[in-house]
Formats: sequence, structure tokens, C-alpha cells
Amino acid sequence: MKILIIIIIIIIILILINLSSCYTKIKKVKKNKHIKNVDKVEKVEKVDIGNYLSDYFCALGHSILLKKDFTYKVKQINFIKNLPEYIKYEDDIMYNELTRYNITPIILKQYSGVGHTWYVIDDTIHMYWKCMKPLINKILNSALIKSNLYKNVLYPVIHFRCADTPFIRQPRYHFQKYEFYKTALTKIKNEKNISYDKVILLSCTSHNSNDKNKTCCNVYAGSLSSYLKSINYNSIIECKTDVEDFATLFYAPAVISIGSSYSFMSGFFGNGIFISGGHLEEQDDNHKCTSCDDWLLTNYDIKHKNIDDYYDTYNVIAKL
Repeated sequence: MKILIIIIIIIIILILINLSSCYTKIKKVKKNKHIKNVDKVEKVEKVDIGNYLSDYFCALGHSILLKKDFTYKVKQINFIKNLPEYIKYEDDIMYNELTRYNITPIILKQYSGVGHTWYVIDDTIHMYWKCMKPLINKILNSALIKSNLYKNVLYPVIHFRCADTPFIRQPRYHFQKYEFYKTALTKIKNEKNISYDKVILLSCTSHNSNDKNKTCCNVYAGSLSSYLKSINYNSIIECKTDVEDFATLFYAPAVISIGSSYSFMSGFFGNGIFISGGHLEEQDDNHKCTSCDDWLLTNYDIKHKNIDDYYDTYNVIAKL
């Protein structure tokens, strides 16, 4: 009898040990699955669309200047994945256009070496983008359509960049005086011979931002909207995904930018009129691009040195 009891106890102990082992294995599997899921989240790529496209099309121009086929490993995200990774060099038309303005591979590389080439600092880089514009428009349009991002945009679009900037006082990003928007809208009206009564105000406040910045940016956007109302333009304030907003700018009848890579790559190469402020460093007083008058409005930048505190919205707005 005693032997039977001992055997039963031993069997129970073995069963408990086995169950404990199984539980440990299950726990490890669940933990590993969790880790794998975390890894997947961490591996989701994000791209600064404006700067990425600037680099991509700079590389394309470099290939043309070398009379070589273009190859580029495109990131497999949003509409960017639909950009061509290979373009065969077939004729000299674009090459002749670029070299007519004395643009060489070495010169182009120099511009990309001092910052992203979207930033138009003089006539040379401006003529580079102007020559490339028809080709870039075609490539972007194709990528957007393949991504189901084609839009019918009815009104001019203002890209109001306020999130991390102007608070970080980046020397290339400034607010523009309200008179800038009035001048730009008048220019659009005259060029298109259309009187718009509405504008789309793209104002997204999340890019490298925080709650304090977002609150202030909403105040600034509201103030701009009120100003636009005072000159007979109702604002449709929007903020969708970065690719949707890019498409809105690309297909808009006109784009007004205070200066950014995102709005330059979508607006300058888009289907409508492009008007911008900016492209002027904090330390510079005069712009060196003499051929930019058809789209670049100067003398409206408010330099950081003239703003004591961007969180003091009342006093900043008084200067706008």
C-alpha cells in the first residue's frame, strides 16, 4: 500500500514538472511573438518626402549629365515605391538643356553637398529645376496615379508650415507677413483670370512637434484664416496624411508656400501656379536668384532675430 502511494506521488510530481515546463515554453513563445511584432513596428520606414524627392531627382539629373542610364533603389513605401528605379538614357534633349546653362555633374554635386538641392539659392540651381520640371512632373504624376492619389482640387492651396518650425529657429524657415498671402492670391487671380472665394489652408502641426507647439500653431493658423477672411477668402483648413496632402498640392490650381522642401517638390513641379516665399537664409538680406521673379516673392520674410519668443503668439501675430 505504501509503495502504491509513493508511486502515485511520484507520478503527480512528474505531471506537475511537465506542466510547468509546458507553461514556460508557451510563455517564451508568446514573448518571442511580442518581440517580433515590436520589431515589425520599428522597421516601418518613414521618409521626409520633400528631401527624399530632392535627392532622387538630383540623382536623375546627375545620370543625364553623365549620359548614363539612371538606376536608383527606391524605398518601398507610399507613392514613392512607384517611382521608376530605372530610366534608360535615350536622347540628348535634356542633356543639351542642362549644359546650355553650364550645369555639369561637378556643379550639381556641389549644390547637393551644401544641403538639399530643393533650396533655390541662385540662378544655376533654379535653371536646373526649371529644365527638369517637365520630366519630374511626368514622373510624379505617374507615381501618384498608380498609387490612387489623383485628385481634382478646386481651390488654391496654402501650405502653412508650422510644427517644429519656427520654434527651432531653423535658418531656412521663416514666417511670411500676411501681405505675402494677399500679393500671392492677387498674382494667382491675374494669371489665371479666375476670382476664387475659397482657399485650402494645409496646416499640419505634428512633424517633430509637441503639444505646446501644436497649440501655438493652431493659433497662428486661426489668425491667418481670419486675415484671409478679411480679404474675402474663406479658408478650408485641412490636414490629412502626408501623401494625400502632397497630392493636394501637386494637383492644385495654385500653391502658395512659405518655403519648404515638401511644398516645393509638390508645388513647383505640380500642375498649377507655384508661388513661394523663403529660400533665403537667416543671415542673408537679398536673394541671389535673379530668374525666380515669376514664382518667388521676396521681402516678406520675418527673420528669427526679430522675434523674441514664438510662443508669445499675441506679439508675433502683431508683427505679421
